Amino acid sequence: MPTGLDLHLICDNYATHKTPEVKRWLLRHPRFHLHFHPDSSSWLNLVERWFAELTNGKLRRSAHHSVPKLEADIRQWIQAGRRP
Repeated sequence: MPTGLDLHLICDNYATHKTPEVKRWLLRHPRFHLHFHPDSSSWLNLVERWFAELTNGKLRRSAHHSVPKLEADIRQWIQAGRRP
């Protein structure tokens, strides 16, 4: 990712982010923003399922020689209605 962009990460509620080492790392890297989903949240399962369908149905055996070609291929797959 370009260094000028902030990164927002959706994380599970494991305690890993609470360790002193991770806290220090996050303080040194302020562009990383952690967001935690609630326990037992089914919406994240749906997001994971969608990406699994994209990976299995389109990306696994595909070759893309540039990011724009990858994006176009994903958009075409979405518009074709091939999603869960």
